[in-house]
Amino acid sequence: MVRPAYMTFLAPKWPVLLIASALSLLHLENCPKIFSLNTWRLRREYDYIIVGGGTAGCVLANRLSADPRLSVLLIEAGGVENAATEIPLLAMIHFHGPFDWDYKTVPQKYGCRAMEGNRCNWARGKVLGGSSTINFQMHVRGNRRDFDLWETQYGAFNWSYRNVLPYFKKYERYMGPNPDFRFRGRTGKVPVTLSVTQTKLVSVFLEAGRQLGYGVTDYNGPEQMGFSRT
Repeated sequence: MVRPAYMTFLAPKWPVLLIASALSLLHLENCPKIFSLNTWRLRREYDYIIVGGGTAGCVLANRLSADPRLSVLLIEAGGVENAATEIPLLAMIHFHGPFDWDYKTVPQKYGCRAMEGNRCNWARGKVLGGSSTINFQMHVRGNRRDFDLWETQYGAFNWSYRNVLPYFKKYERYMGPNPDFRFRGRTGKVPVTLSVTQTKLVSVFLEAGRQLGYGVTDYNGPEQMGFSRT
């Protein structure tokens, strides 16, 4: 049972929020609407042009450009991140803003029932780093069943979870505790670890899951069903 005393730390830390907001304002020069780069050094032709500077695009550009014989151009529609994107809690202020494509889902049959037209907002990053810049700094792979369905029901050959897992591992450098390297990467370009901030709410949340019969798991590991730290 959750003791009420555990919940006192949830009082809003308004001074911290105000300071973070001020940091964001100090970096307005990086807003994609008013920030640009000189393009006079661009070539007329490239061996590879990658459209989209999200996690996948950046990793791919890094890998291709490791060959000095190749010319690689990475194009991103958005701008560069600012101080506010470095603070996970402030991710919400970027939704519907200049860093968000502001997508909506198609009408849902079973979900989004409280939303107009049964369509939920679907935030996607329009910024260097893509959605990883505005997703509370959470590194979450898709559910294995989705990948398997793409292959078995929709004909996406070689897109099963078994086929894509080696590529997830290849770009990841996991630095968290107790890694299962059957599912985690060791030497990739994207560092991943657990948050260094672990409040009392984390313990309360995990204990609530245990009392409901769920285990504490690594959601990017062998089993996604359960409760996890981020």
